[in-house]
Amino acid sequence: MTANSSDYGRLFFQAEVFRAGRLGERRARPAGAIIEPARRVPLFRDCDVLVAGGGPAGTAAYWKERTAAFHGIVTWSPTIDPEHLKLLSQEIVLGAGVHLVFHAWAAAPIVEEGRVAGAVFESKEGRLAIRAKVTIDCTGDGDLFYRAGAGSERDIDERDIHHCTNTAWLFGGVDKPGWIAFKTGDPQGFKAFMERGRKACGGLFERPFVSWRDDVALFLGPRLAGYSAVDVEDQTEVEIRSHRLMAQHLAVYREHAPGFANAYLLLSAP
Repeated sequence: MTANSSDYGRLFFQAEVFRAGRLGERRARPAGAIIEPARRVPLFRDCDVLVAGGGPAGTAAYWKERTAAFHGIVTWSPTIDPEHLKLLSQEIVLGAGVHLVFHAWAAAPIVEEGRVAGAVFESKEGRLAIRAKVTIDCTGDGDLFYRAGAGSERDIDERDIHHCTNTAWLFGGVDKPGWIAFKTGDPQGFKAFMERGRKACGGLFERPFVSWRDDVALFLGPRLAGYSAVDVEDQTEVEIRSHRLMAQHLAVYREHAPGFANAYLLLSAP
């Protein structure tokens, strides 16, 4: 995207996108490469359709204060129990006759005569191959079609939420009805609390969403701009910064936020 001042009206949540300095100087990668010897990759399966990856699709629960709204309008706010979703998703695909392979990472496409004919994956067993008549890339970042040579564009706009990376987390031991009562009943107190949080966290401060339980709060994590989700060092830096911010948020919420006095770190996005 080539942006100018007229583009800003079309960008989303500009005030909630953060670009902060790097954690430290990024070391240049050394020149050169190593040569791996040719090796025989055992065949794991032959199949008609191979699906690499596959994220969940939730359903929306439309209410404003319990989830999120943009300019007062709730557009898409799924509130789901992640463990039940994992189990249900597993049983749906097994019931459809799908052969699941967990603990495996699609590493490279198998390309034959200009078309993708399956994929090589890595696991604790090493490298294994699956041949397929049709391969569906559900990796999220298009890993297989990119490595197969398909065209793609790389674009990072530091002002736009759609170009940000974040790590979500959960706090347990909270009283979300108490928090909502504070947020809706004391606008000035809520504003002062958010200002205090931004000051304590260097501007990178998030408000919580409810989850599937009133004693668990969901934080999507500060949206960090200028990082690439397909650069391993950028991913690492976002993870480090997000975990530090998670601890900083907990300290602020426990001390100053109604409903969070007994909050604790429950889970960061695995």
